[in-house]
Amino acid sequence: MRTKWQLGLSIVLFSAILVLVALFSYAWIIATFKSDPIIVETGTLDLDYTFSIANDTNHDGILDGGYVEITAGGLTFNEVIPGMVYTYRLELTNLGSINGHLDISIQDILPSSVGMNQALIIKYINPVTSLPVETLLDSSTETLFQNYVLISTGSLIFDFTITINPELGNINQSESILISYFELRLDQII
Repeated sequence: MRTKWQLGLSIVLFSAILVLVALFSYAWIIATFKSDPIIVETGTLDLDYTFSIANDTNHDGILDGGYVEITAGGLTFNEVIPGMVYTYRLELTNLGSINGHLDISIQDILPSSVGMNQALIIKYINPVTSLPVETLLDSSTETLFQNYVLISTGSLIFDFTITINPELGNINQSESILISYFELRLDQII
């Protein structure tokens, strides 16, 4: 009797060991199994830019020659005088391997007082339509243009002026207005 009982116990023990080995093997296979990621690369987009202000010592719109790169964030117009003109240049290059749609907007235009809401006028040639644009910067955000096709390794020089509104009046001369940043977006053409 003991032999049958020992034989039965041995079979149960052997079966339990087999089940444990199978479970550990399965767990090891699942834990170490991973597939390589599937990557489909259609190309790259990489936008390089330089932001500069023109040399114009008296801000009359007649340039003295050359540009100076701006490296600090934000444009602040302090103690504004109506009619002053500031000339800027954005030089943009698509360093990527595919063409992209370029959008440029001005973000967070912050006047120091309500009277400064209509202090700035921007003028430029829209590169998408090739038409001149003159608009009052009277909201907190202004889209300059959208969907300009910037080809791979292509460049765009975007010149614009910001004029202190001549109709502003002298009561706002001690006020200021801040343009926090320009948003440059280069999206893949779908």
